[in-house]
Amino acid sequence: MALTDDDQPMQAALTTNISGAGRDRAPVADTSDLSTEAVAAYQGGDIDALVAELTDGVTPLGQDALNGAEQLSAAAAAPNTAPAIVQPEPLQPVSIAAVAPAPNAALRNAPGVRVSLRPAARPARFSPTRAVAATPAARTTQDVSPDSLPAGTRLAQLGAYESAEVARAEWDRIHGRFADYLEGKKRVIQKAESGGRTFYRLRAMGFADLSDARRFCSALVAGNADCIPVTTR
Repeated sequence: MALTDDDQPMQAALTTNISGAGRDRAPVADTSDLSTEAVAAYQGGDIDALVAELTDGVTPLGQDALNGAEQLSAAAAAPNTAPAIVQPEPLQPVSIAAVAPAPNAALRNAPGVRVSLRPAARPARFSPTRAVAATPAARTTQDVSPDSLPAGTRLAQLGAYESAEVARAEWDRIHGRFADYLEGKKRVIQKAESGGRTFYRLRAMGFADLSDARRFCSALVAGNADCIPVTTR
């Protein structure tokens, strides 16, 4: 088996590189540039003569990197001093009188409300006036005797009661609820007897015809009041 260049002894591998016989490795130097004495010295075991001849006149690479590394090492060796913290000056109390501007004539004469909107104090002799409730106008109801009514008169019967006084009171109560419908109507209280009992019919007068009396009763019935259109005989 043949050994590769990596497995050859160092002396044989270097000789192979110098002679240009290496297949996978780049040649270290051209043999035409080397003297016979350097090659003979290397073959005799003196490698320093060969290295000196190969590096003659060549500036060492990485000198700047070496200088930078030295500077970094010096910076790392220097003590890490943090910047000093400067404390702010303590705040001093400020007088409000010194800050607020003094009023001047321009501000006093500026447009706006010159008089306070606060209401004036009540005079000492003030006496409140009591409101007088308006007195409703007296309602006058015209009574018509049932004996004076001609036959065929259109009426609206509002109820039948035990006395004439109760009938009048009911008229006032109904008038309070349906004042608009009873406006201009006349009151008729008619005495009647039936089955040995005496009662008083309460009726309204003032309709043009039977249809008018029916419309009147329809309005009162819609308001939960009793009303029946009738005709005198």
